[in-house]
Amino acid sequence: MASTNMTEPEHELLREIGQRMDKLLARAQEGHDIPPALKYRLEGMMDAARICGLASEGELRALYAQRYETRMSLSLASALGGDWEKEYPFPTLSLYTKRAPVVPTTADK
Repeated sequence: MASTNMTEPEHELLREIGQRMDKLLARAQEGHDIPPALKYRLEGMMDAARICGLASEGELRALYAQRYETRMSLSLASALGGDWEKEYPFPTLSLYTKRAPVVPTTADK
């Protein structure tokens, strides 16, 4: 059923989830936008892995937290607060596209 060693997943879906996490986290670290479609696909894959019994919610959260800390050199709790799991319920990931700059189109009067 669920893998006991989430650092080296044995199932192809779990390997793919880890690789996609790494790619999105690399984009975030480099300051690039996180395309919503890629984020939502990854969240869907995580939920599918849970539903199929390949990994538990806790194991998938731990995998994301470990990869986040490795890539960002900061724990999710430090970056988002100790209650990050409540703010981002499974399978929601804490990755977002940067807000576009707002440029005034009229002069202030």
